[in-house]
Amino acid sequence: MKRQSIWVSALFSVSMVCILCLFIVIALQINAINILDKQNKLLENMVDTQNTLVEDHIIIKGIVPLIDKDDEETSNDSTISVEEIDSFVEDDNIVVEEKIVIHTEKDSTEKVVGQNMELPDLPTDRKVCTDYRVYNIPGTPHNRLQNLAYTDELGCRRYGEYYIVGVGSAYANRIGETFEVELETGVVFKIITGDMKPDDDTDVTNRFEACYNYDGKYCANVLEFIMDKEIFDIKAYQWGGVDYYEKFKGNIVRLTYLGRDESADWDSYF
Repeated sequence: MKRQSIWVSALFSVSMVCILCLFIVIALQINAINILDKQNKLLENMVDTQNTLVEDHIIIKGIVPLIDKDDEETSNDSTISVEEIDSFVEDDNIVVEEKIVIHTEKDSTEKVVGQNMELPDLPTDRKVCTDYRVYNIPGTPHNRLQNLAYTDELGCRRYGEYYIVGVGSAYANRIGETFEVELETGVVFKIITGDMKPDDDTDVTNRFEACYNYDGKYCANVLEFIMDKEIFDIKAYQWGGVDYYEKFKGNIVRLTYLGRDESADWDSYF
């Protein structure tokens, strides 16, 4: 009788351990499901954010006809067209994948080759910098230029002989505009627009971003160099501009328009 009682007690203990293990497994599964759900929501939020950032980069999928290809919307400086990517049969319906491509047609700033652009009546020795990785949205002219660019020994992003920079809309509002820059030191170099400063970030003439130089003087940041922070000198990065380097010190005394680079498509968003 005593032996039977011991077996019953042991069986009960084993049963309780099994039940406890089962509860632990169920709890872990519920926790894993909650974590997966949170990850999915985070991924959805990231996708929504990406879509907001690239609202012009749209892939459309649906039953044809989606948009009449002869129907193109036109604004003052761009044309929106629809191009077919692929088509296939799904549930007895013809499904077509299309993309909207925005082609910028013109630059609203009127310039002629050889024209010297008007410079601010302020010191222009401050030349800030931005890491090129912020231009990583596929399908944009900004990213297309960066994919074709290289980093030089100073950490500056270059396209051929040009330094890639951002400028205010008074000078250019398209990727691929080229200029020659002369500094008061006599240094001359060429630049190509790889970004445009938002008008809200520039002065009323949209030529510069107001800031202070390292002497504490109010000045105009006309050129924003695009660089690679992994190569850029750490002291220059802490300095916050390419004017840390001797080559780029000094005020801008001449900014001459050289024309548009036509070696690639710098207009379409797709």
